[in-house]
Amino acid sequence: MNIPVITAYIKRRNRRKLFAMMRGYYFLKKTNSLGAIMDAKNILVDTPLNIPKNKTTEFFFASASSSRERVTIDFLIRTVGNYSLNKSLLASLGKKNGAIVFPLPRNWRSALKTGGWNISNKKSACLWGIFLIACWLYGMLVLLKAFFLGIFKFEKTQKLRSRSKTKTHFCGLSENEIVSSDSNKNYDIISWYLQWSGRAENMDEITHNIKTANEIVINSIRILWADPLEPIRGLKSNLLFLNWGVGAVLLSLIELIKGNWWYPLMLREMVVSQIHKRNKFHAPVFMFPAHEKRRRAWTYEAEKKGSQVKMYFYSINTENILKSETFVSKSYHFRKISWPEILVWDQHHKRVLESSQAAGKIREVGPIWFSDADKEVPFFPKRTIALFDVTPRRISTYAWLGLRDEYYLSENINRFLDDIVDVAEAQKWQIALKGKRNLNTKSYRSTPKNYLKRINTLVTNKRIISIPAEVSAVKLIEKCHLTISFPFSSPSIMALSMGKKSCFYNPSEGIKVNEDGAHGVLIIHGKTQLKEFLSNETTHS
Repeated sequence: MNIPVITAYIKRRNRRKLFAMMRGYYFLKKTNSLGAIMDAKNILVDTPLNIPKNKTTEFFFASASSSRERVTIDFLIRTVGNYSLNKSLLASLGKKNGAIVFPLPRNWRSALKTGGWNISNKKSACLWGIFLIACWLYGMLVLLKAFFLGIFKFEKTQKLRSRSKTKTHFCGLSENEIVSSDSNKNYDIISWYLQWSGRAENMDEITHNIKTANEIVINSIRILWADPLEPIRGLKSNLLFLNWGVGAVLLSLIELIKGNWWYPLMLREMVVSQIHKRNKFHAPVFMFPAHEKRRRAWTYEAEKKGSQVKMYFYSINTENILKSETFVSKSYHFRKISWPEILVWDQHHKRVLESSQAAGKIREVGPIWFSDADKEVPFFPKRTIALFDVTPRRISTYAWLGLRDEYYLSENINRFLDDIVDVAEAQKWQIALKGKRNLNTKSYRSTPKNYLKRINTLVTNKRIISIPAEVSAVKLIEKCHLTISFPFSSPSIMALSMGKKSCFYNPSEGIKVNEDGAHGVLIIHGKTQLKEFLSNETTHS
């Protein structure tokens, strides 16, 4: 519904916020302080909440009671501590005498103030109170919905349920990450898991979260959709669930009045945990992709049921690009993550997470495939380069990501492409160009126009073959003599592990990149080095 007066007001308000955010971003850039946003978020992750251990927390948090601090912080990071907070931090720096107005708990408001940030305590506390009430109401709604689904609709959902007790369940996937057939070689995450020596033993099913995917069978293993949060079975179990839920709702309301905010905040998460605790779904192994970042509360119940809970990295870009005097994790997202087991690519990848104080066992497994499409890559001439760039963002989007450096700007990526194309053409190399993302409507809005124009020009070049973004990088690397990618994206590291020639190309000779982030892959700096490198490859190809 479009009401002109209200729509115009919202647009003006959003523009003011955007201008303030950009002024804050340029202030940080001018003062060489782009890392301030990430530093602030790391402070919040490190700030204790001081949630006491007593009978009420044991009743409410159940299997997560011993980890109540961590599970609450993880939830806060996923909700209020996300990119919206980045925008608010930047906007406060872009206004004269600007202050942060954002729903944050008292501990976090105090931590930001101690860290030098100006925060409006009263306004932020008011927003925080409204947010808690919304969380409480939402938690109650989820409780009632789960109860009625369990009572009235279980038989309908039961028909689609996986009945196996020896399965692995994959969470957080999209359609390109699900194996679509057994007719061709696939390089999605499920195909990787099937060939991994560390997979679950005696497994007869792999289930996942993509409801629309067709069920298939590979090597006698069924691959199908299932829901670990399926409705609870049976009248008695549902009544017991409702009994717990009524107690939790009333307890949360009482504790909200007393100022113990973690109860209403976590009500929905604890309701979901109780659903998994009481339903019949069980998988010996749960697999979560790295973009989930923070552990879900219900996985503590899964662990109590005897499941192994693992988080896996399908890429290695987890640290600073530019060289720093100190070893710093690239993102607060992986700081103090609490997954019981984390699958990483190599020793350096493991060291990055250890420096971020990640809990649990960290296991080196080599490169992990992730997404693929049911498409074949054509055969190329012998002297063909598999070229991988990184899709840049508009500066207004780049600003609120909170990165410590400005390396992934369109100017730098365009130069990366231009240099390689110029040198490759001069030395008669073919290029197979694969972008990181499909430039569809959604991506188009946040992609700089000068990059889009450059890509549209390059794909008309007779020496350049455009490869769909959804095709696995492994398929392309296999059929090319050489792999070049933008620092420090995963394809060059994957190519090295496959025994193929690879390098990173840094187009800015004056910029010192963090060489540790290359994971042993050669880094080429500037066009002169690139000419020498390709000339040597031309001689030996």
